[in-house]
Amino acid sequence: MTQLGTPLTSTQDSGADDGGWYQTTTLHYAHLTVEINERDRIIQRLFTLDSALSTPSGVRVGMSIQEVAKSLRAPEADIQSRVRRWEPILCRDGELEPDLAGPTFEFTPARGAFDPPGPSRVRTLKQIEMTAYGP
Repeated sequence: MTQLGTPLTSTQDSGADDGGWYQTTTLHYAHLTVEINERDRIIQRLFTLDSALSTPSGVRVGMSIQEVAKSLRAPEADIQSRVRRWEPILCRDGELEPDLAGPTFEFTPARGAFDPPGPSRVRTLKQIEMTAYGP
C-alpha cells in the first residue's frame, strides 16, 4: 500500500457478511480505487476505469473483447456470450476454486439505448475489478 502513495480522497462506509457488520475504508487514487475491510484488515476490492493500469497478463481498460480473450487465452465466445460482465472461473492445480479472489471484467454494451439503427459498435473493456469478499 505504501507504494501507492497518499490517496487523493478516502471515504468510510460499512458492509455485512456471514461474520456480521464491518467498517470499510475506500481509498481513491488517480488510477485505482482500493476498498479495505477494517474488521479483517484485508483489501476486499480493487478496481480501475483507467487504461494506465493493466493486469499481469496485460489486460487494460479500452481493449476489445478479442484483445482481452487473446491476452487471457480465453475462448472469445465465452466472453461474447455475457451481456456486460465476465467473471472467469478460477482454478488452482486443475481444481475449481470458487473461493479464490477473482477478477471481473465489465464491457461496454454492443449498442447504447439511444444509438441510431445500424451495426453494433466494438465492445471494449470498461472496468477491471478484483474482489475478495469474506469470510
